[in-house]
Amino acid sequence: MTKARLIKRLSWYYPTEQFHAYVTFPGMLGYFSVTNPLEIMLLLSYGLIACIVILYQGQHYWKLKLHGLRGGPVEQERKLQFFENSKKLNWVLIAFMVPVLVI
Repeated sequence: MTKARLIKRLSWYYPTEQFHAYVTFPGMLGYFSVTNPLEIMLLLSYGLIACIVILYQGQHYWKLKLHGLRGGPVEQERKLQFFENSKKLNWVLIAFMVPVLVI
């Protein structure tokens, strides 16, 4: 894949994933909170919040890749720290999901 084609593709991926992280999944969360009883909503909300967190990390990753391909400076130490913290957060989210799946 050429650099120009990759930039074109990332120019589409990044805003789409950002839209889903900021609009689609929070909208679904709001809709489901109105239409479902509390017991079901607790399980749904946790899953949707986990999806929002993962989508936020993904859109951040695509933004950095696109910025790097366009030749902009990237603060590598700070961004690496963000993704290391995100990895820890993902493990915590998964750890809280496992007991719910067993029930």
